[in-house]
Amino acid sequence: MDTRGTGELTGWRVILSFLAVLALLTGVFPGETGVAMAEDNHTHEGWTAWDTADSVPTATGSYYLTTDVTISSYTAGKCRIGRGNTVDLCLNGHSITFEFSEKGFDVYGGTLNLYDCGTEVHPYSVGEDGIGTVGSGEKTFTGGYVTFTHGRGGCTVHLDGGAFNMYGGTLIGNNGQRADMAGAVYVKSGTFNMYGGSIIGNKTGEFGGAGVCILGGKFNMYDGLIGDNTSAKWGGGIRAGAAVTISGGEIRDNHCDGSYGGGICVTKGPMAMSGGTVTGNTAKNGGGISAYDGTTTITGGTISNNTAQNSAGGVHNWATLVMSGGVITENESKGNSGGVWNAKESTFSMSGGIISNNKARQGGGVVNNETMNLSGGIITGNSAPEYGGGICNNPGKILNISGDPKVSGNTDGTNPSNVYLINGGLTVTGDLTGAKIGITMQNKPTAGNPAVFGKDYENHNSILPDTVFTSDSDSYAVSLKDKDAALIMKFSLTFDTNGGTGNPPAGGSYPEGTKIILPDAGDLKMAGHTLAGWSPEPAGRRRDAGNRGPADDNTGFYAPGDTFVIRGDTTLYAQWEAGSSDEKKESAPTTTAQPEEKKPVPQTGDSEDPLLLTFLLLVCVGIPAMTLLAKFSLRKRK
Repeated sequence: MDTRGTGELTGWRVILSFLAVLALLTGVFPGETGVAMAEDNHTHEGWTAWDTADSVPTATGSYYLTTDVTISSYTAGKCRIGRGNTVDLCLNGHSITFEFSEKGFDVYGGTLNLYDCGTEVHPYSVGEDGIGTVGSGEKTFTGGYVTFTHGRGGCTVHLDGGAFNMYGGTLIGNNGQRADMAGAVYVKSGTFNMYGGSIIGNKTGEFGGAGVCILGGKFNMYDGLIGDNTSAKWGGGIRAGAAVTISGGEIRDNHCDGSYGGGICVTKGPMAMSGGTVTGNTAKNGGGISAYDGTTTITGGTISNNTAQNSAGGVHNWATLVMSGGVITENESKGNSGGVWNAKESTFSMSGGIISNNKARQGGGVVNNETMNLSGGIITGNSAPEYGGGICNNPGKILNISGDPKVSGNTDGTNPSNVYLINGGLTVTGDLTGAKIGITMQNKPTAGNPAVFGKDYENHNSILPDTVFTSDSDSYAVSLKDKDAALIMKFSLTFDTNGGTGNPPAGGSYPEGTKIILPDAGDLKMAGHTLAGWSPEPAGRRRDAGNRGPADDNTGFYAPGDTFVIRGDTTLYAQWEAGSSDEKKESAPTTTAQPEEKKPVPQTGDSEDPLLLTFLLLVCVGIPAMTLLAKFSLRKRK
């Protein structure tokens, strides 16, 4: 037996397995950033005890505090970790207090790794001034912390080149009011990686980012808490003026009093969210996130229970927002848009994820003021008491739909309200197989005048539009007008016995233009009479050719089995003829009104296709025959 091929395959398997193990060991696979997840599993073995109460270590080494530290005055360079220096510092349950309004730790090209292994639980409170104070209050945190004397502050960690890696500890009580020192962590350049710990109870003014203010470099949040921070503008928790990635952790209960982004304000970005939660934050606009500039991408994570006073409880988009995953849920706006507000000159593209159970006065799920591209995802359970429970598309704005989005189960508080189109429609830009979308239009259809809402539907779809779209109102139905999807009127059809006895045929509500095959008498009777047919007028009409109504008219006489076209609310009256009631009529096919069967839409790839049959014949017969011939030839040669 020839095993050479097997040997080559086995060799490749060994090589590929080795490369896979090497990749895992070197951290190539952990996440989008290519940075391996780090864990705080440090010990103090080989570390240096720091027992100086009025300074912090700045030279390369690994240190743990043995006492609380208080630094009473600022001296330039006193707390600087310069280029080439790497400081591992464990708070060890102790505190560091700065008693001045300047930079705390000044990381200038070096690296600060902050740890903590303390277990003491500290109460804290956040006063009306927005600054956290340790020692009393209903809220708590655990372990060591870094703070400022109350009311003082600049930034707890100032990063200008190098890296700050936070594994533990708490940064609390900073009052940063200067442009170059806003935020508990101010990133001018370099990289801030947050693996754990908490940044809580900090305040800043109009420069934003009371928790983290990043204007250069990048910030990667893997875990930890940024909470209870307050700014006047530009992000209560985080100001993303440079690259930010969020894959874990919590951004919770932050506040932006005057403008945008209770949790996060993206003033330049880009920002990418693949995990973590943004919850319980408040702002004037964008309770959870304000995407003010640049590109914000959401592929995972949860944005929930945030509140805005004006617009966008969840996400306020002034730039480019791309959502392919994640959940935006249970957010509320006192004004417009509970979930996502897409502002003028902005683009919101949604291909996946869920927007659900958000509330606002208008546009419970989404308000679109410019361009929205909807190709997937679910928008459901949102509500707006005025209009637009799911999506409110404002006049003249662009709503492009393709793919398989689901927009259903949204309400105006009482009635279904999914996609609300104000003085306009949407454009179908691709196949919609699998999509389910409810439609409400401000411009209602009338008899004989459909209201077009889905431009170019037939250019991209072979299925009928009522398999994709539904009317939010029972008064309308979905149909095709030329190549576009449109709402049309629905009308009632009832049958009157006109003096007879028994149950009349069942009627119903039908879309305008529906062709109905009229029923026979069923159990209707009139002594000494038989049912000759039906008429829109109670007065009897003779059964002759001159009085029979054509299929496109709603006047005249109709025999059982004739076609009647729905043009308006109609009552058809039984027309009785003198004669035996036992007389059988050949033209009586049914006892219930039946719509004419719709012509099926042709499908491609029928099994009767001669080219396909030829291909299948070659595959099923030709290839096996060639294989046998080859084997026979080989044996003959041997």
